[in-house]
Amino acid sequence: MRSISLKGFSRLRRLSVLLSLSALACCAHDAVLAFHVEPPLLCPNQTVAITWKVRGRAQLKANPTPPGWKEDVPSDGGLPAVTVGQDTTFTILAPDANQARGSSFASQEARVTAQTDNRAVQAMCDASGTCSGTLTIDADKSVRVKRMANPTWRSGFKVADHEVCVTPPSGSRTCLAPNTSAALDLPASGVWKFDMKLAQTELGDPPPELRVFFDFGCK
Repeated sequence: MRSISLKGFSRLRRLSVLLSLSALACCAHDAVLAFHVEPPLLCPNQTVAITWKVRGRAQLKANPTPPGWKEDVPSDGGLPAVTVGQDTTFTILAPDANQARGSSFASQEARVTAQTDNRAVQAMCDASGTCSGTLTIDADKSVRVKRMANPTWRSGFKVADHEVCVTPPSGSRTCLAPNTSAALDLPASGVWKFDMKLAQTELGDPPPELRVFFDFGCK
């Protein structure tokens, strides 16, 4: 029986690795690899930037479809300024992908103000009964929070009106009593901090959800 030297074995191993990599490259399936629409919240007739990366052929759809829209796009590309006049859902497709693999498309929505939106924060409570959490709003710089209203507290199956305090990214901390509102007119984009104080009869387990209605508007 002929033996294989250590040097020969090393060459065979490198050849095996190269063949394996070549097989993976040739057999890679078409798929959507990345898709982003920024910002997801904007004012009417502002623009969003769309970027994508697809293995294989790509199509970009919009619902509703803007005038002059072209669905066939490069596999790796972007549109830096797409004007959005109303809520629009953008979808990138890999039309030749195996749909059973779950990566044949991806969708993101661009939402247009003004609207009322119920925003919630999952909070954690300390030993003193102070509960706090943060909410990040990704929006165009022209979008503003005009008003906050109707704070509530939810823990498990219990839902109740409750005072909630909110600290915006810019501006001072504002506390809302149940069934009240506060006018703000502050930029929406950034990290908003929520906090509340539990009453003696309230429990922080499971961790409560703090909820406030935001009225969004534009400059």
